[in-house]
Amino acid sequence: MAITQTVKEAWEANDKVNKVLLEHLTPDMLNAQTPGGGYTVAQHLAHMTRTKKYFGMKLSETLKALPDLHDTTTDRVETNLAQIKDVMRQTSQRILEVSEATDGKGDLPQLSTEGFLIHMMIHDGHHRGQILLALKTAGHPLPDEDLFWQPLNNEYE
Repeated sequence: MAITQTVKEAWEANDKVNKVLLEHLTPDMLNAQTPGGGYTVAQHLAHMTRTKKYFGMKLSETLKALPDLHDTTTDRVETNLAQIKDVMRQTSQRILEVSEATDGKGDLPQLSTEGFLIHMMIHDGHHRGQILLALKTAGHPLPDEDLFWQPLNNEYE
């Protein structure tokens, strides 16, 4: 095992926070945009997944087979919530599996496989904040604060 139980549990808690956010979203919310011409919610979600895949492929080329939420040839971003949820789940699950199975860090720029996972969790947190800002400024309701943070407090089922 290339990662500690603590980092694995943090990765899983991060996924649960993402899931709470995804369950809160409606199709209309995916078009909300970060102020100043930033990403839409759908673009943030696609970027979060694509970044994990991009760096993950430096650990294992097998991750290249993961689906994308952003078709770069047409610049189309996925807006089907069921598809977004599935791709985000698959990506996170496969990256954790590959990270656990590897003995080294491959071509990752991070100091270690754990450093890569931590970097991706921080990256997710940054984009979740951007998504919440986009939702708030567009007048959409935000997820319940207690529900949103439960996974990090070991209270999520």
